[in-house]
Amino acid sequence: MDLMQLAGLTPGAVICEVLDEAGNAARGETLRELARRWDIGVISVEAIARFRREHHVSRVAQTRLPLPEAEFNTLAYQEISTGEQYLALTLGDIEEKQEKPLLVRLHSACATGISWARSAAIVRRNSMPP
Repeated sequence: MDLMQLAGLTPGAVICEVLDEAGNAARGETLRELARRWDIGVISVEAIARFRREHHVSRVAQTRLPLPEAEFNTLAYQEISTGEQYLALTLGDIEEKQEKPLLVRLHSACATGISWARSAAIVRRNSMPP
């Protein structure tokens, strides 16, 4: 369940045990060798727990926002412990070294919700009698 939450996906789980050719539970080096052969990843419960202790947010999505003035990067993050979502707009790539400070705007709530609330407030204000 933790991996699903860290990836920003709906929590779900499947329990299974990997067996070696003899039908015994694959552990340690045998399990890592099978993972290499099948080209799949292996992660330990301890690695997940360590990640949760060391990281408070996880990037869950990223795209570009082309505007007439410039092209922004949009980065969606999720707070691991609460599920709270954040949206960062950047002008420049946060992964690259910058000559000038990177321009960043951070929204700590749903950006569409902010837009809808603002639109609703304008409609209410404009529809009120003088």
